[in-house]
Amino acid sequence: MSDVQRVRARVVQIVRVGAVILVLTVIARLALPFWHKGLNGLLLGEVGGAYIVYSMIRHGHVGGELSGRSLYISGMLGYLTRFMVVLAGMIVAVKLPVVFNPYATIVGYILGFVLVIVGMASFVKKP
Repeated sequence: MSDVQRVRARVVQIVRVGAVILVLTVIARLALPFWHKGLNGLLLGEVGGAYIVYSMIRHGHVGGELSGRSLYISGMLGYLTRFMVVLAGMIVAVKLPVVFNPYATIVGYILGFVLVIVGMASFVKKP
């Protein structure tokens, strides 16, 4: 199996783990009515985190088709869109503190980054 195929297989694993975490959070949200505020915030962050994972994977130029200025602009646009998603989610969480817990929202966003970092770090460790 080539490196590109291994990276793509690892990306599929990362997406599946993220989907399982999201589904488990929805189930917890439905089953635990007294934790709605925290789980709502976590769900908001996880949805934003899902975009972050998608953006980082989509903009990961596995085949090396971009270089120089194009690669720089692509990276900056990805960074800007991820930042805007986090900012929008945090504004919603702070403006509606009765519905969302802002701290849980941050944790949900961080989960997206953790999935990508841990998934790719374990990829690098395995030959």
